[in-house]
Amino acid sequence: MYIRLIVALTLFLSFIAEISYGEQHDFQKNGIAYVWEDEPSCPESKKVFLDAFVKCYSKVPLDVLGKPSREAMVQWLDGAFDKIYDKYKSSQSSLWLSAKANDIIVGFLIIDTAKYPEEIYLAQLAIDPPYQRQGIASSIIRSLFDQFSECNRFVVITRRANEEAKALYSALGFSPSSYMHEGYSPEIYTGFEYIMSHEAAEK
Repeated sequence: MYIRLIVALTLFLSFIAEISYGEQHDFQKNGIAYVWEDEPSCPESKKVFLDAFVKCYSKVPLDVLGKPSREAMVQWLDGAFDKIYDKYKSSQSSLWLSAKANDIIVGFLIIDTAKYPEEIYLAQLAIDPPYQRQGIASSIIRSLFDQFSECNRFVVITRRANEEAKALYSALGFSPSSYMHEGYSPEIYTGFEYIMSHEAAEK
């Protein structure tokens, strides 16, 4: 009897965990498959991350990035991805949405739902350069507003030098914010937030 009770409780808790972060679902748009991953492919995601940020930061002066050379910049980005991957793959509050073309990852977003439904933190977004400016980043982020409609706000930080990211979030309705994620410097990063309107749901 006790075994049945434990099994039933485990199933119940699993069910609660599945619904506690909204109703995430896979979808397709313009030939791209958007898939919630339990354990995303590290090599594919890392390549997307490196290619995306090498392209982005190639326009930024090295002294602004605090790196002595472009080679050092690439090494820094390589290590940064490893830290991000290790941190969020083992976190129970993190979710990973991949964008795939022909089953190959061409973009991804990691979100942290630890403070859901008060807020969701967009921890990392990267789109493979050949697939940029095709609406993939917009589709990923806009899907969050639908799939996590009970959330009060979405927050994100980006490097002050990352003009592309700042333009993207502004275009999607995010506003500059004093938000700063723990462990990051406001001298290097700037915050954005998107406040959800629940008026329609309340009517």
